[in-house]
Amino acid sequence: MQFAQNIFKYLIPAMHYPESTFVIIEIDGKRMASMNQSQNLTHGLESKICVSGKVCGQLSVFQ
Repeated sequence: MQFAQNIFKYLIPAMHYPESTFVIIEIDGKRMASMNQSQNLTHGLESKICVSGKVCGQLSVFQ
């Protein structure tokens, strides 16, 4: 999905440690990740994605 690629393109370089940033976008049951990640993700931020007042997904950023 093109919108996810745009989010990855601008969000990752804005992070303090972009080389170790991993982003997951989940919308309507579909999961898009900035890269394949097999490590244990422990330090992250999460935010719900809402459209018209209804939660339809989540944005997670890990470092």
